Amino acid sequence: MSRIHSPGPPRRWMGLICGIVLALPPLDGALASGGRDTEAAYGLGKAVVHRELACDDCPLDHAPRTRAEAEDLQQRLEAGEIGADLASYQRWAVRVYLERRWDL
Repeated sequence: MSRIHSPGPPRRWMGLICGIVLALPPLDGALASGGRDTEAAYGLGKAVVHRELACDDCPLDHAPRTRAEAEDLQQRLEAGEIGADLASYQRWAVRVYLERRWDL
């Protein structure tokens, strides 16, 4: 009597397929449109600009209204002229905000 062989991929392909699947990154939206980190950084950067850099008692009298003002703020931030008291993640978040908001 002959054995009935069920259709399916050969065993040698199963190892390769499993290896490829395990090597892929998780598909939870982290790769879409900059990922969750930059989305959170955008909101944080906007808050830092409005609460700590552009307020009544802050170094700036208003938040950037033009691309030129945003570029000036970014240059001053990178040179350490402004925001020296900010944590490094806050400075990074402000850069993310300026780059995305003003397409720098």
